[in-house]
Amino acid sequence: MIYSCTTAKWSARPIPQCANNEGDGEPKVRFVLPLLIEFEPCGFHVLLRLFATNHRIFLASTTSFCEDQTAGHFTDTAKVYWQRRGWSESYDWRMCGRFAQLPLQFPDQVPWPELVNDLAQITARYNLAPTQRAAVVLDETGNKQVRRLRWGLIPSWSKDLKASYSTINARIETVATKPAFRAAFKARRCVIPMGGYFEWKETPSGKQPYYITRRDGADLWAAGLWEPRHRLQDESEDGSCTIITTDGVDAAGGIHDRMPVFLEPSVLNAWMQAAPPDEAMAVLLAAPVPDLVLRPVTRQMNTPKFQDPSALDPIDPSLGL
Repeated sequence: MIYSCTTAKWSARPIPQCANNEGDGEPKVRFVLPLLIEFEPCGFHVLLRLFATNHRIFLASTTSFCEDQTAGHFTDTAKVYWQRRGWSESYDWRMCGRFAQLPLQFPDQVPWPELVNDLAQITARYNLAPTQRAAVVLDETGNKQVRRLRWGLIPSWSKDLKASYSTINARIETVATKPAFRAAFKARRCVIPMGGYFEWKETPSGKQPYYITRRDGADLWAAGLWEPRHRLQDESEDGSCTIITTDGVDAAGGIHDRMPVFLEPSVLNAWMQAAPPDEAMAVLLAAPVPDLVLRPVTRQMNTPKFQDPSALDPIDPSLGL
């Protein structure tokens, strides 16, 4: 994977010569620098420690900006190449990778009576993280069904499952054109039922997680894409998915500048079945923002292993729980 950068702000400090120069011959390391990068095609933010040899910058180590998400899988694969016009660092932060998936709350709002039982029996996941399996509603050749798919889209041409860490979200602005998403956008659109999702806010005492959900408690339906099982996936897996994001607005926008595209139940079939991509995009662009509320929750949910229902309970953030 190669990522290019433009327009830079960075700080550097001298370091001793280093033998690890990615096969460029005699070591010519000049400095180490921290750089915040937004990995394309979509959204995984890490602090990179880089070393330079001539006009090439290589990844030395990584630290994830999403709580308890390892970014170590980039260590051997990500290379950031220098462009003579400068460096860049992106602060276009994406929706951070956690959401809650709960059994169906309002069956009368679902446009698929045949799926009500399946949706009502979804296993509650109070802190679902990237690469874990999420329940997804999809339409395959006119047959609507609920499947459990790996969160993080894996295109058919992908050579490494680790790439799915960077494809948990797809930007609405580029979902129709990015190589990782454009094929699925044309033919494999889905919806991901949610109870709500999580974002983090910087505070003097550290990052405070917030749970974002509908004020009326109704089910949320996030627009997504799916791919069938990749040849590298386990036979027990049915495929993979991604969540489409847009600009964060209203209360949710005050804590994070991206949020999922949520669809009303009345347009779910149109989203999945719209043949021309332009019609599918029109559904996304017309989607109203639901009335959302934010509530601070326990910092215990910073680790994906925390799957207790209390992950959704409001707390007093001053207590630092």
